[in-house]
Amino acid sequence: MEYKDKIKSLCDGLYDRLNELGEIYRSEVIAPFCEKYGVKFLSGNGTYAFYDKSLGDWEPTPTYQVDGVCFSVELSHKSKLLTSKRFAKQVKAIFQVLDLEIARHDHFGFYVGDVR
Repeated sequence: MEYKDKIKSLCDGLYDRLNELGEIYRSEVIAPFCEKYGVKFLSGNGTYAFYDKSLGDWEPTPTYQVDGVCFSVELSHKSKLLTSKRFAKQVKAIFQVLDLEIARHDHFGFYVGDVR
């Protein structure tokens, strides 16, 4: 087997396993979180984020931060989640997993499917 084929086989196996784990994380963590807080999760085109389901199109949102760190969470200015410590703790824990770098500019969050 040529090196090119070995490397391709190795990478294909890795990405298959990451997609499987992404689906498990989606169903066990992301989907229940979305249901509990009324948010949706979108992943694609090199990004992933949570969005308040009640947001209108192009509604400006405040920057969401936990302990001075910005997270990709879009909430209405009126959302009670902006001040919820429980929500903040869960967001921080979720992004610690989503932001794990698999390879340069390739994060685990890219392997987690949408929850709408």
